[in-house]
Amino acid sequence: MFFALAGARCDGHDFVRPALERGAACAVVSRDVDVPHALRDRVVRVEDTRRALSRSARAYRRTWGGMVVAVTGSNGKTTTREMIHHILSAHMPCRRSPKSFNTDVGVSLTLFQADPTDRVIVLEMGTNAPGEIAELTQIAEPDLGVITNIGEAHLEGLGSIEGVATAKAELLDALGRDSAAFLNADDPWFEFLSKRVRGKLIAYGTRREAAFRGHDVQVFEGGHSFIIRGGTRVELAVPGRHNVLNALAALAVADHLGLCLSDAAARMAAFRLPEMRYQVEQIRGITVVFDGYNANPGSMRAAIAAFSETDVPGRRVAVLGDMNELGIHSEQLHSAIGAEVARSGVNELWAVGKFAPLVARSAEENGLEGHVSQADDVAPVARHVCEYLQPGDAVLVKGSRTMKMERLVEELRK
Repeated sequence: MFFALAGARCDGHDFVRPALERGAACAVVSRDVDVPHALRDRVVRVEDTRRALSRSARAYRRTWGGMVVAVTGSNGKTTTREMIHHILSAHMPCRRSPKSFNTDVGVSLTLFQADPTDRVIVLEMGTNAPGEIAELTQIAEPDLGVITNIGEAHLEGLGSIEGVATAKAELLDALGRDSAAFLNADDPWFEFLSKRVRGKLIAYGTRREAAFRGHDVQVFEGGHSFIIRGGTRVELAVPGRHNVLNALAALAVADHLGLCLSDAAARMAAFRLPEMRYQVEQIRGITVVFDGYNANPGSMRAAIAAFSETDVPGRRVAVLGDMNELGIHSEQLHSAIGAEVARSGVNELWAVGKFAPLVARSAEENGLEGHVSQADDVAPVARHVCEYLQPGDAVLVKGSRTMKMERLVEELRK
């Protein structure tokens, strides 16, 4: 089926005829389209094609009948989704959202991928406005829900961190009494979220009160290890302590579904981060850490903390771009990141974007004076960074997706 969706740059209605000629069973449209008479009986007209896509996906989800695991949160959604799928797919037919298909269109298209033999689909759900996750749950009707954390993300649309928590809690409102909710016990908003759970609550984390707890967390080169229930030690070859919590969420889901924890832990050892998320590579003796899929204060702090744990014989350098969609909180939160960088042990900072002056000033005021540069765009920064770096140095490159920070990494490779 071809759904003619109208986008910002083009309209699917302009492609109905070639879609039908290339074998689409039918085309769903919301206005008249020019197609040959012989193809007109394969055109279905509706009031809203995007809504029709969502309703069709919900109908298909009901006929499919498998289990839906929904993952949301301010940070770590994609990584946690990938971890859950990585473990489950070794034991049962399982699908997950491709890339970050976390809108109504993405969730619908993911549901349509389900094969009758699949037992589980792991969906990612995103939001930047109230009511969006509620809409996604109406499409997907999840059986299990995971909320990774609550942080300062999409404040432009959600207003405040409490607005973020309320929006994420829409997932919990959709879970019935026979469902299970997995909440991060280490997160400050755990109590707020737990009150919205009607079914089974499974708290995961490193605190003693977590029902599914990870303890004795140890750092090794390139990752962490920790112990879970039954004394099983999990080796996680992924940098960043925050990923320990993401792994605990995935392991808690596996445990709830009856998988052997020792098998799940062994599977987790082979997990690697998705593309553009804290990717580490060596370029002529320089350690390059690229985390450019997106950025908000929580993910920025997590990346800086993980970078500070990296064993570096030379200097630590950070090239940080703007964090988008923070609304009236933008100036305050960018200033806070500048101070965070200064305290982290970074030797040199390049701040890039509209808010670069705020990041730079705050970093200098907190101890990096004389070691901070700023620019509007990453392109002119790339040449200076390439000249500055030497073998043994490490550089962290991070910013919101619109900043296109990968241009710096591409220049380093050249």
